[in-house]
Amino acid sequence: MRIDCEYLKEFVTTKLTERELSEVLFTVGIENSIISSPTGPVLDIEITPNRPDWLSHYGICREIAARFRDLTFRPRILPEIVRPLKPEPFSITIEDPADCPRYSGCIVRRIKVKESSAALKRRMERVGLRSISNIVDISNLVMYTCGHPIHIFDLKILTGRQVVIRRGKKGEDLILLDEKKIELNADHLVIADAEKPVALAGVMGGLHSGVSDSTCDVFIESAYFHPHLIRRTSRQLGLKTDASYRFERGMNPEGTMEAMGLALALIEAETGQAPQVTYLDDVYPLPHAPQTIFLDKSYPSTLTGVVLPEHLSREILTKLGFTLTDQDNRWQVTVPPFRVDLSGREDLVEEIIRIYGYDHLVAQLPSGCSRKMITNPEREAEIEVGHHLTGNGFFEMVNYVFQAPEDNLSFPEYAGVIELKNPLGRDFSQLKNSLLPGIMRNMVFNVNQGFSRLAVFEFGNRFYCADGEIHEEKLLAMAVSGLFQKKDWRTDEQPFDFSTFLTLVQSLFRKMRWPLRLIPDQHPFYEEECCFRLSTQSGDLGLIGQIKQDKVIQSGLDSPVFAAEWLFNRLRQTGRPRGYISWSRFPATKRDFSFLIDRTKSFRDLVQVIEDVKPAELSGYDLIDRYQGEKIAADQVGFSISFSYRSGEKTLTAEEANSLHRELVWTLVDRLKLVQR
Repeated sequence: MRIDCEYLKEFVTTKLTERELSEVLFTVGIENSIISSPTGPVLDIEITPNRPDWLSHYGICREIAARFRDLTFRPRILPEIVRPLKPEPFSITIEDPADCPRYSGCIVRRIKVKESSAALKRRMERVGLRSISNIVDISNLVMYTCGHPIHIFDLKILTGRQVVIRRGKKGEDLILLDEKKIELNADHLVIADAEKPVALAGVMGGLHSGVSDSTCDVFIESAYFHPHLIRRTSRQLGLKTDASYRFERGMNPEGTMEAMGLALALIEAETGQAPQVTYLDDVYPLPHAPQTIFLDKSYPSTLTGVVLPEHLSREILTKLGFTLTDQDNRWQVTVPPFRVDLSGREDLVEEIIRIYGYDHLVAQLPSGCSRKMITNPEREAEIEVGHHLTGNGFFEMVNYVFQAPEDNLSFPEYAGVIELKNPLGRDFSQLKNSLLPGIMRNMVFNVNQGFSRLAVFEFGNRFYCADGEIHEEKLLAMAVSGLFQKKDWRTDEQPFDFSTFLTLVQSLFRKMRWPLRLIPDQHPFYEEECCFRLSTQSGDLGLIGQIKQDKVIQSGLDSPVFAAEWLFNRLRQTGRPRGYISWSRFPATKRDFSFLIDRTKSFRDLVQVIEDVKPAELSGYDLIDRYQGEKIAADQVGFSISFSYRSGEKTLTAEEANSLHRELVWTLVDRLKLVQR
């Protein structure tokens, strides 16, 4: 929203420049920037969703005045709206007060619709709007001044001399001011006359009921609609307007008559004649109940650690619009109706220190700590894994827990998907049952930004419904693609392959002391020849492999993607406890073993047997060669492994090492039917 600094100074007298005003707003928590306009610089502010009171010049002036003790916020003085002694026949009906707790309206006769004055045009231009006519511009200026949207109807279009605030009906339609035709239903709140809807409440008026050059009599609407209803309507129809942006965040229910009074005052100032009000009614079936909060006078200092005198806290809260009633050692604070974001005394303290200045807060150690230190093993393990992976070139991803239905279809074992009742959109309509589709979208985004090396991981939850219950499980997902090593003056480029990825995974598992036993498997998300499940005593904890190429191409990537997804909490529980093993000061001795093995058996089968039968003195082993050739049968493959033997008690003799090696070799030959070379 654009703020006209010239207009601000009509309500708070200050000589601050645009740059100085910008700095003041930053200190009270309002993000803003200075932008240029044809008539000079203006401020463009960004608000947090819980502060709709900042969406007006009044709201910004209130903050500026509170920041300086010598400034006072002075809203425009409005004349009292006098009800006609003999109002003309007209009626306002609210079918459901929960939808519209308050609706104020008045009829003004003999309005002159014409081109806006130069001053009003300038005001519209400085807030980023196009001048249309004096009456339409006045309705916009009311919203930008006090923050409360109003709507002005051409009275001759309203049939039946009545206005009804009701839900839409099936079969009804409405052409809006932007000439878009919408189909109405019971989820939409409309403003209707005796025959038809004439406006979409809180969002946009109808095309045929708007003010035109031929308009001479108008009906001015100033209402308070339920925020949730306006938010849902705006989202369903894809309509975002200045009015809906404010109504869906919560307006001031006590501000309807003020907004109407401001509109009448501006009409008089712009047209040069007093508005002829022939009808006025304020329908208020659900009056606003003021919120009260009790605040101990010493609490602001206690909570912030900053000495805050009582008179300072009272002054700040009063200038922000709060009403304080003294009750000995505490105040009874009445929250103004335009503050929809407050709920407790901590919120009041935040208001005080925000205006007083965050720079007064001092970083210091607490005076004491609890003797009962509570640790979170899951969080500690998550941090340790994150540090290890980032240290090895991975980047962490963070995604929503929602995704599109087709993403969940990639994992058919979780058939019980969970639909959201009110999704942000179709691409966010289901809770995810895997992290990998989201990670692949992240990889596509990074490729489009020019990254050639992709190594990412994510912690997140998956959700699915089984046996009538909703299940939620913590996952750790990893994925790589592109170049493992870029080309430079020393080395050629090296793309990621499964062996490289598996090495990185093994490094993590060794670090965390997790068992890594992979068994060939099949899954529709992975290539058949490169898909393995992690099997432990606790069961199967996830999959690792190469994602199917058709899914990779469909996602927008060119290079193969290698990925893994584990059940993090169950995997964490399989880890060996930390311990200390003394390093042996006795030397190691090596023995090599070359053999032929049937091609139907994998190296993992060999490793499994070695792990099952290895002697205590075997300190390590490495695959040093794999070979095939003319002298090797087509159904066999040759391996060479180097074994390292070391005793923790003495130096092994050659005979002792040979004996250990022979026994291990005989066992391997017998179990795997190896041919020794």
